[in-house]
Amino acid sequence: NKKVLFLLFSLMFWFQIRMLYIAKSEEVSSTLIVISEVYPDPWSGREYVEIYNKGDKTVDITGFTIYDVSSPDVGSCDKQTILFSLHGEILPNQWILLPLSSSRLNNNGDRVILKDNNEFILDEISYGVCGTIVNKKGYTIGRKDESVSDLSILSPTPGGKNYLLDIAEI
Repeated sequence: NKKVLFLLFSLMFWFQIRMLYIAKSEEVSSTLIVISEVYPDPWSGREYVEIYNKGDKTVDITGFTIYDVSSPDVGSCDKQTILFSLHGEILPNQWILLPLSSSRLNNNGDRVILKDNNEFILDEISYGVCGTIVNKKGYTIGRKDESVSDLSILSPTPGGKNYLLDIAEI
């Protein structure tokens, strides 16, 4: 009986450790997904949000959600509206372009938030009245390098590596 009990407890312990390892590795993988670029005020074409997998593993983004967090009526930046419910996978070093079907992002300021399937905030980009960087018509707000958190005004690069503008170009 003692051997059976020992074996049972050993298996339960191993199972718990394994589940913790799986959960932790999924958590680490999902944090490698970032919002690389937001295009709120295009000269022509459609607004878009772009995400990027900066990791070296494929990540299942099923259940991930991108929110538009603003309320232009009252001037606050806390009302959440779903822009996209994601599904599928994103490959390592891959960008996914998510064009909006209509004008949804506010030109004077907005917050775009990426949440995982547990509603944990993975990343966000805030601009204008909701952030510290000012939007400019025809340019995107994003990361100069997808691996850093600093935001910049960028030339639109839908589906590709971001390009930092020299201030003289704006």
